[in-house]
Amino acid sequence: MTARRGFALVAVLWVVVVLGALAAGAVASALADAAVTGDRVARLRGRWAAEACLAVAQSRIEASLNDGGVLTEPATDTLFFANGARCVTTALDPGTRIPRYSASTSRPVHDTLFTTYGDGRINVNAAPPEVLATLPAFGDDALRIVAESRLWNRRIAGMDDLSQRLPPQARATLLENYREVAQALSFQTSALVLTARGWVEGARAAETIEVLVVNGGGRMATIQRR
Repeated sequence: MTARRGFALVAVLWVVVVLGALAAGAVASALADAAVTGDRVARLRGRWAAEACLAVAQSRIEASLNDGGVLTEPATDTLFFANGARCVTTALDPGTRIPRYSASTSRPVHDTLFTTYGDGRINVNAAPPEVLATLPAFGDDALRIVAESRLWNRRIAGMDDLSQRLPPQARATLLENYREVAQALSFQTSALVLTARGWVEGARAAETIEVLVVNGGGRMATIQRR
C-alpha cells in the first residue's frame, strides 16, 4: 500500500512538471507571437510615417518649382505623430558629391540606391568647397566667387557668368581649360534623391523609402522609387 501511494505521488509530481512545462511553453509562444505582432505593427506605423514625411518633402519641392521653376532641396525636419511614430526626410543632390566611376561600365555612380543615375557633373551652386576644389582650373578665386554668390544669394547662371566674375588671371586659366571645365560643371540641380525614414519610438527597426525626383518641365516628376 505504501509503495503504491509513493508511486502515485511521483506520478502526480511528474504530471505537474509536464503540465508546468507545457504551460511555460505556451506562455513563451504567446509572448513570441505578441512580439512578432508588435514588431509588424511598429513597422507598419513606421512605413506610414515615412510616407507622410515623403509627401511633405515632395509638396515643398512642387511649390518651389511652381514659384521659380528650379528644383531645390526641401527643408529637413522631423515630424512627430500621436501614435509614437516619427519620421525624417533628407535630400541629396548627386551633383554635390565627387562621383566615383564603375570599373565595369565606366559610368559615374553615387552612394545611394540609385547607383546608375547621374552624369558625373558637379553642381557649382550646391556642391561644398572641398568638392569644387577637385575640379580642373577651379582655384581660390573661383572658390571665393562661389562663396560670395551664395552669401548674396546670386546664383551663377553658367560658364560665361562665372568667367565674367573672375579676376583676369583666373579668367584666363578658366578659358584655357574651358572645354574640360564645362564638361565637369553644371549650374542647377537636375535631380534629388529623397530618403524618408520612419520609426516608432522604442521599436527596434525603422522603415526607409527612397525616391528619385527630377524637374519635369516645371513640375516634379518621380522616376524611381525603392
